[in-house]
Amino acid sequence: MSQNLVGDYVLISHNKATSTDRTHPRVLTLKAGYKPDLLHVHAKVCNIMNGGVMFDAQTGELKGQLSSTRMLGNRFDMMVERALSKGFSNGMMASRDGDTLILKTSEDELVFKVQTC
Repeated sequence: MSQNLVGDYVLISHNKATSTDRTHPRVLTLKAGYKPDLLHVHAKVCNIMNGGVMFDAQTGELKGQLSSTRMLGNRFDMMVERALSKGFSNGMMASRDGDTLILKTSEDELVFKVQTC
């Protein structure tokens, strides 16, 4: 169910490269949409990315288009943004276990933890 994915997250790693040595947190927010399987995505890496994605409960896939601001960031941030944009556009597997969210494609794996204040 898409409601299990709703939350505020901070990026821990992209393809096993850690995000903790960077100067700012990379955040992802998933909010419930007006339809049961629709989630609103807000991501802040270098750029701000927003959009709606549909959740397929049978496959665990999130799919939809994101719009983004267009600033150039460091290599790590640009790789994360490409993974998010391409992943959501083509379909990305999503799973949550406790406070860990994993977004995965054949090329990329993004690991997030629930953001605490």
